[in-house]
Amino acid sequence: MGTVMTDGELSRWIDAHIVRLGQSAIRILDGSVIYIDAFRKSEGLPKADFIFVTHEHGDHFNPGVIQALRGPDTHVVVPESMRETGKDGGLSTAGIRPGETATVGSLIVKAFPAYNLRKPMHARHKGHVGYHITLPGGITVYHAGDTDFVSEMKEVDADIALIPVGGLATMNWRDALEAMSAIGARVTIPIHYGIVPMSRQAAQKFISRGPNHLQDRSNRQIRCRDGQCRLPVRPHRLCETGGGEISACDRPGAATRGQC
Repeated sequence: MGTVMTDGELSRWIDAHIVRLGQSAIRILDGSVIYIDAFRKSEGLPKADFIFVTHEHGDHFNPGVIQALRGPDTHVVVPESMRETGKDGGLSTAGIRPGETATVGSLIVKAFPAYNLRKPMHARHKGHVGYHITLPGGITVYHAGDTDFVSEMKEVDADIALIPVGGLATMNWRDALEAMSAIGARVTIPIHYGIVPMSRQAAQKFISRGPNHLQDRSNRQIRCRDGQCRLPVRPHRLCETGGGEISACDRPGAATRGQC
């Protein structure tokens, strides 16, 4: 693990610095502005210092969004397979292959393979990736990309893990629980759900099964973020937003005030 923060300090750091922007899109504010898989246009988002793309599918890569977010010095990192095939639209500044480690500005980045075991959407030969990012302060974040639970995940060592739970094109909620246990991150944040109705149900099942699974298999923590659970502090509750996604008790103090 990269940080010596206590669990409480890490939880507060996440509240202040990580925002889920829908599906698998994440923004991290840590002195610099980092986006991973930004695909939706939204007014008022700060310009990026770093943009990471796990693969070329439209719910992970949107050239118009990249153009809107980048500035003259923005690092735009994509899988090398996207650069080789021109699927990056000429927008990337660097490519990375599964298994490679690179220094990108102030970040240390390792690309882990992201692929399906039996489904065709993310075949291994396509070279899709997940990112393990070490921030300047030492916090480590793993964004798995679109993937099943694959053996390479057992090599991940991260403070924070963002893993897909929606099924269909990624691992389902059962496999996501196994992946969470194998990775053993201090905080796990489920992603890749909400656009397809069935994936919302998968996220609910992941959340509801998480506590017992963790008690049986791990002493690690799973907590709410944009619709995920805060444990083991108290049982989670779910609320809905007007946009139809499972929402978060992610406002400061919301859970303790009973707003979800």
